[in-house]
Amino acid sequence: MPAKCSVVGTYAALHTGQVAHEFIYDLTVGEEMRVVDLIPDTEDPMTWRWSSTSCS
Repeated sequence: MPAKCSVVGTYAALHTGQVAHEFIYDLTVGEEMRVVDLIPDTEDPMTWRWSSTSCS
């Protein structure tokens, strides 16, 4: 049965300004790199969010 899953999460201020997929996913174990964050981080914690979608 086909399915789609979406996840929205937040990350700590210490990651502000970093590229989100570099600390959310571990590419060395085979996880795929996906677009996760299209909004530039600011002082506003609401910009420290990421999302990911997976289909099967």
